[in-house]
Amino acid sequence: MDTISLSNSDDQSAREDPRTPIGGPLLAQTYRMLFIQMEYFPRGTLADLLRSRQRLCRGENLRWLGNIAEGLLYLHNTQNVVHRDLKPTNIFVSKEAGLKIGDFGLAMRRDPAAGCPPNPPASLEQSIAGGSPLYCSPEQMKEDGVNKSSDVFSLGIIAVEMYFVFNTQHERIRVLTNARQGVLPDELTANYPEEARLFAEMLKESPSQRSPIRKVIKILRKMLYDAETESDGLDGDFVNTYASRIQVDALDGPSSAVET
Repeated sequence: MDTISLSNSDDQSAREDPRTPIGGPLLAQTYRMLFIQMEYFPRGTLADLLRSRQRLCRGENLRWLGNIAEGLLYLHNTQNVVHRDLKPTNIFVSKEAGLKIGDFGLAMRRDPAAGCPPNPPASLEQSIAGGSPLYCSPEQMKEDGVNKSSDVFSLGIIAVEMYFVFNTQHERIRVLTNARQGVLPDELTANYPEEARLFAEMLKESPSQRSPIRKVIKILRKMLYDAETESDGLDGDFVNTYASRIQVDALDGPSSAVET
């Protein structure tokens, strides 16, 4: 739980409030802390879900990635916020088995002109001021300023993780560390070539070369539509609805354009 101490408050009303802690061994203490309560997710996090699953389902993966990508689009374009710590333990499973982005402890509202300021130095999965090194972008690791494209990189690492059922933690760290260097596993490239191409674009070292989040969403929608059209369980209403959704808003720019 993250807590923010209010002990340095200069608020006159706080100093005069009889509930203000006054000390004493026989007095029940009142702790001046601000608590922010988040929505409860009994199904846990994406990390829990990935650890417990026994097999990989492509359609499920594409839907989940679509949830996260659309959440990022809302954060970036509507709220002007960069998350900076996107990883499976910060993504929560809703009652409807969809995914929601949470834990905004490191998030920053972005200055459109300058991006976010540099991060303090970041150690493998622990969140510190610069994010989680297994998932954060190269520019975060280098303590450079971050922008929307930094979250796209993190989503790319999550995407690679979602396409594997790992047998050991060592295997997981090895695959994700290689992905950070732009080296995707042969199994991914062979079995899911469309996803491999998209993930490679998201994991470019240079932020200016990564696919914008709108393009990521458009490609994910198209892949999901194609995958479910090939299955027997797709009805006409879904086809018509989803076909219209594929016409996502105009891209922010070509795939080589960075979203700052």
